Amino acid sequence: MDYDISVIVPVYNSEAHLKHCFSQFKNQILDEVRLEIIFVDDGSQDDSLSMLNVFAKENQNVNVIHQSNQKQAAARNTGLRAARGTFVAFVDSDDSFSNKYFKRLFEKSCDADWVISGIERIFKAGTDKIDTACFKDLKSSDKILSAYASSNTEMDAGVWSKLYRRKFLFKHEIFFENGNFFEDSFFNLKVIVHIDPQRIRYIQQTYYKLVKQTGSTTTQFNANIDKLAGNYVNLCKGYLLNSDLSEDTVDTVIDNLIARTLIHVIHHHIKYDENIKKYPIKKIIKRFVSSNYIFTNKLPNSYRIALLMLRFFPSFYCYLYRSKKVGRK
Repeated sequence: MDYDISVIVPVYNSEAHLKHCFSQFKNQILDEVRLEIIFVDDGSQDDSLSMLNVFAKENQNVNVIHQSNQKQAAARNTGLRAARGTFVAFVDSDDSFSNKYFKRLFEKSCDADWVISGIERIFKAGTDKIDTACFKDLKSSDKILSAYASSNTEMDAGVWSKLYRRKFLFKHEIFFENGNFFEDSFFNLKVIVHIDPQRIRYIQQTYYKLVKQTGSTTTQFNANIDKLAGNYVNLCKGYLLNSDLSEDTVDTVIDNLIARTLIHVIHHHIKYDENIKKYPIKKIIKRFVSSNYIFTNKLPNSYRIALLMLRFFPSFYCYLYRSKKVGRK
């Protein structure tokens, strides 16, 4: 059977969330949208797989794939290769979405390779919304890529809240790189390198709710964050240098990626590293970011200010960052 949308859901020890996840799919208002749901069990050690198998028996459009534990990126790739839909979407099993979510995405998909909608982020302390892509009003590929590298939000970098034309992804061999950090960002960077801006559609409404679970891969300290960030930057560099983009665009994007990723890593340490006082912020900034780099490259002013403060006043920067982010845990 042919489907309009294949929804790929990676699952690992998710039995506590699966009933809610199933109910959301059952309650979808689809009209004539043909939906395929692909659950990829990534070596769960709880009752997730048996729950998935029961759900698949009750619903003909549900496909369950089991594999040994290979992490989320590999699970998504497995689902992507098995998908039969014209478009693919990615959902995390512990998140929530509107009962009109897939219907609204598909309504915007005519002549599109990429449909982007807003998100709500659910924290313990409350909820916020991000409803506009950082590159929404830009018309050229170079400007979209530069904006993504310098000012993307969690909505832009995440693969949920989006619809991708499957043939587009396969044509350009766009898959996930395993690492459990930054794989969404790199996936979407590859999309932007190849996308025709005229084939992007935007939905400002927030149909997808991203639940910020305590203890997830992005809400707890990852001791390998420095190495993972370095690998991410190197992957991006290699991909951009082998693209058809202009040399000036590639240089600008790489400069912004380095600055943004470095700041992101330091923020990760400030938020989650109990040994932050021992983390050599000054040494790292001096090693990777010279004064010449800060002032001569095409960095946004916000990056210049952040890098200068981190280099000369790291303790004060940490205090300001914590004050701004209070409650967002």
